Amino acid sequence: MENVLTDIQAQLATVSLLKYTDQDSGQLDYYGNNPPVAWPCGLVGLERVQWKNLGGLKQEGAAVIRIRVADKRLAPSSSGASATQKDAAMAIHRQVAAVTKALHGWTANQIVVPAGQITYGKLSRMATNRIAREDGLQVYEVFFSVAVYEDFTPPPVTVMATPVITSP
Repeated sequence: MENVLTDIQAQLATVSLLKYTDQDSGQLDYYGNNPPVAWPCGLVGLERVQWKNLGGLKQEGAAVIRIRVADKRLAPSSSGASATQKDAAMAIHRQVAAVTKALHGWTANQIVVPAGQITYGKLSRMATNRIAREDGLQVYEVFFSVAVYEDFTPPPVTVMATPVITSP
């Protein structure tokens, strides 16, 4: 799954509204009030893969990818806030929309995949969830499904004929 995640991270890095992209290793969960990211950020994680056998050593999986989009909430959005403040408070929604636009229907379209890597189809958005937090961060999860294929069939072995040497 490494190539799938690195390809998605590279595509996520094209979203100009994000200042930081990385694989999700708990940056928003384990660092208190000082997460090691720049704001706003997009973090890529593999949630699960449900595999089924296709015969032989080939398998197809239904993978779920989670993208966490996070930003610091620095402006109010109440009815008393200025238009500029309200616009700033709504930035997270533009970021989530930009991530969705970059990934929904996207694939790296690799025709030839190096041995040991997984081929995959187009990403399809499944759900978007808001994560309630007490630390002033706005965090949304966007879930994508993607079909993945892996073939563990060993490459064919070429056997060279051994020349027979006869003595005169």
